Amino acid sequence: MRWNSFRMYLGLAPDFWYDLADEYGILIQNEWPMWKNRGWNEQIEKEYTDWV
Repeated sequence: MRWNSFRMYLGLAPDFWYDLADEYGILIQNEWPMWKNRGWNEQIEKEYTDWV
């Protein structure tokens, strides 16, 4: 089907995965498991801020 993307739903991958994806023309779609965010909102906010 010539797809060149995939979804990751366990958080963010190490930076070298994104570098490899860029090199090979693959789009990585990050999905954060928000249904488990009870009690650690500060951690999610920090990781999203670092990521963006």
